[in-house]
Amino acid sequence: MVVTLFAGCSAHDPDPLNWQIEAKNPETLGEWMQKTMPLLPSELQEDLAESYTNIVARTPGSDASSDEQINNPVCLRLNHRTLREVILEGLQIGRDALNTRIDLLRNSEIALLKQEEDAPPDRLVIYEKRLKEYRAALEYANKELVPLQKRIDMLLATRPKE
Repeated sequence: MVVTLFAGCSAHDPDPLNWQIEAKNPETLGEWMQKTMPLLPSELQEDLAESYTNIVARTPGSDASSDEQINNPVCLRLNHRTLREVILEGLQIGRDALNTRIDLLRNSEIALLKQEEDAPPDRLVIYEKRLKEYRAALEYANKELVPLQKRIDMLLATRPKE
């Protein structure tokens, strides 16, 4: 019974991160997800859901609602890859997006500081409020980055030796 449940998951391997995704088309991917997600620990379910969203968002020509059966760009990207590979890619996309946001916030903060130098005294309160908002957003983004990078590092460290 267990072998039947895991068919297509490469479940001969007890580590779910080594299971291969079946994604010949959107229907096959959907069936694979429905069958596999309940078998994964909650942390991997969350990682896979986040990674899938990030990959769909960054796949040229993808439309998450597309049911194109042949050459679906998301399916082509995921088919026969391991959960580890897909989760790593998706989390790295998320990390890169977060780093971009951090860079934008830092640049905005610097630009605002330069504008504040030349601002009339009656506008300083507005600049201080905006600086406080940028700094709070920057602090929050940096706090999000730490556990994300730790998760990526853990996945990289547990890759099977070639």
